[in-house]
Amino acid sequence: MVQELVQELQALFRQASQERHDKELLSISVRKLLRKHPPLAASSFKQDLLNYLQFEAETKCGIPYSAEDLASLATYCSAAVKCRK
Repeated sequence: MVQELVQELQALFRQASQERHDKELLSISVRKLLRKHPPLAASSFKQDLLNYLQFEAETKCGIPYSAEDLASLATYCSAAVKCRK
């Protein structure tokens, strides 16, 4: 499950880099992926996942995610699980 999400995120960041997505479009795309994996996104892996997202966005796309951006994604992760129950 973790490996599947990471592979999808890698493909997303590769595509976003090639297409030069801006932060808003990248964030929307990330949220769509997280919606597909809500239990994982809200699990004990959440902080590791957010760290990974921050690193990949910066290194692959040149898009910095601030603490506020990550907090928004973290809130989304939690809300995705609640909405699916």
